[in-house]
Parts: sequence; C-alpha cells; structure tokens
Amino acid sequence: MKQGYRTENPASSKSLSVKECVPKAYWSTGWVPDPLNQAEIDAVLAACQTPAARNFFSVAFETGLRTGELIALRWKNIDFGNRLLTVERAIVEGYEKSTKTLAGRRTVELSDTAIEALRDQLDLTKHKARVFCHPKTLLAFQNSGEIYAIWVPAVRRAQIRYRCPRQTRHSYASRLISVKGVNLFWLAKQMGHVGTQMLNLHYARWIETNPQYLNGNVGT
Repeated sequence: MKQGYRTENPASSKSLSVKECVPKAYWSTGWVPDPLNQAEIDAVLAACQTPAARNFFSVAFETGLRTGELIALRWKNIDFGNRLLTVERAIVEGYEKSTKTLAGRRTVELSDTAIEALRDQLDLTKHKARVFCHPKTLLAFQNSGEIYAIWVPAVRRAQIRYRCPRQTRHSYASRLISVKGVNLFWLAKQMGHVGTQMLNLHYARWIETNPQYLNGNVGT
C-alpha cells in the first residue's frame, strides 16, 4: 500500500475478521442459554463423522466443561476408578493457563455416558498427554476456535437449529435442573461457580418449571 501497488490493506481488521466470513445466523455469542434438548443432542452425536469428535462432544454435554477446559484436559486429570475428572487448566486464545477463578479448579463427577466416551477416547489418545486432539490433524487443540470446524458440520448434518459450541455447557445445566432436579449447590460446584447466584441468573426459567425448587427444595 505504501508503494502504491495495492489500494486496500489485505491484513486489515475487517479482512481478518472471522465474523465477516461467518453467516449472520451463526453470530450468537452463546452467553444466553439456548440449550439443545436430548433429541438434538443425540442427533448431533450421531452426526459426528469420527469417534474423536463424538467423544469430545459427548463429554462436553455430560460434564458442562467450558471448551477451553476440555481442550486442556490431560489424562492425569481423569480418575476412572472414582469416576472423577479434575479441572486445573484451560486454553484461552492460544495460551494454556490456570482456570480464571479458584472455583474453576474443581472435581467433576462423571456419568456413565461420560465414562464410556472417555474410555473410547483412551483407545485413540492414550499415548498423548492431552485427552482430546483434532480429529483431522490428530494434533492437540491450540484454541477453542478450532472446535467450530467439527461442530458446525455436525450440526448441519443433524439438521437442527444452529447454536454455538458453548451451548453444550448450557445444555448440561438446564437438563440437570429441569429433568433431574439436582441440588443447585452441587451443580454450582460441578460448573465452577462460587455459589448458586449464576445458576439463578442464567437458568431461572428452568428452575421455575421444576416443582422441587418452587417448594423450597433445591434438589436431592
């Protein structure tokens, strides 16, 4: 541009913006809960083209971990005997670091489905430090943005309304609240929250539909 060979900067903020290349239907930030129901979850998992992708999203739906926490997960963090997963680190914008809050360092109880997916993944990456790797490159994920390359095609094949990968976390919370009526204090610890305030803020409409909470019982 300085020498007059081009009239536009090819490295401008607009040309490098991911948002400029992504359809408006996919612009949702995902901060507002818009969970998938069980039929949609099953459809997405069935639409995954590789076992690695299916295992990744299965664990995401069953643990409520943030994407950065999932891609930083190491096999040393998995305790199959006690059915526990320890969250210690997260990868954010390409950098691996400790969780953003002390509450984020937590132990998560694993469901049968999560255990099954992790055992399947063990056959694929037991020789690696990290639990999950990119299904196509077989390399460790470098940032959360790489997840879209396997999430978007799966959602398209599942033929459901698009939501971003962050909704796996919201799906986990809303399902446990509305269907199982779990103890909210237990769920807050599972998700890395200090107390139930964030649950009340984001999942009020699911709490209100469960009689257990309306009767003053926070679940069993």
